[in-house]
Amino acid sequence: MRVAGTDGLPAWADIPAPSVAELKAEATATLSALMAKANAAIAPLQDAVDIDDATEAERASLTAWKKYRIALNRLDLSAAPDIAWPAYPF
Repeated sequence: MRVAGTDGLPAWADIPAPSVAELKAEATATLSALMAKANAAIAPLQDAVDIDDATEAERASLTAWKKYRIALNRLDLSAAPDIAWPAYPF
């Protein structure tokens, strides 16, 4: 990054490592985005199950997404950046 050198002129310096607070904020934002995706995937699958119109593939997909969402809920974000994010279901 560009900083003021000792002579007052522009100079290049290394970018400082992110703070613990910044790492936790990034983890929180990532978790929110992943939860939103999981919720968006679960809603129509749950609707199909609720009206008894789901295929076996949809039921399996719903179970996988719910397990993923539970795994997300159990994450310890205070461990950032060493968070073992669960595998994304497909």
